[in-house]
Amino acid sequence: MITTLIVIMMVLIYLSIFFGHCAKSTFDNGIYIVGCILSVAGAIIMFVVVLACCFAYARASHAVVLINEKFKTNYTVDQMFYCEDIVEEICEIKRKRIELNGDLIREDLQGESL
Repeated sequence: MITTLIVIMMVLIYLSIFFGHCAKSTFDNGIYIVGCILSVAGAIIMFVVVLACCFAYARASHAVVLINEKFKTNYTVDQMFYCEDIVEEICEIKRKRIELNGDLIREDLQGESL
């Protein structure tokens, strides 16, 4: 999501520069206004991207504490922030393995009691 917003922001900034250049060469106020609107939209998207990154980093700092306690690992906040999908996938695989092993143990115990 953040990558998509960054690409949109870059396109809007490019278009605002393009429309600003066109307005300068043709002296057309309509193109100038469109360029200004695109500049403001690019600035708003840039603010949203920075805010989303700040929240993601804060979330990673809390998530790393929980994951390290639950799975007895020693991930850092930077590893969690930059590789969050991979770390969550590893934790999901470990959780499924634990559930699978637990189900196998339950089936063994039920078979013995019969």
